[in-house]
Amino acid sequence: MILAQRRIARPASSPVS
Repeated sequence: MILAQRRIARPASSPVS
């Protein structure tokens, strides 16, 4: 669940984006 929270918290910082 931490991964999902991090994506919503910083979608721009996500490498997947």
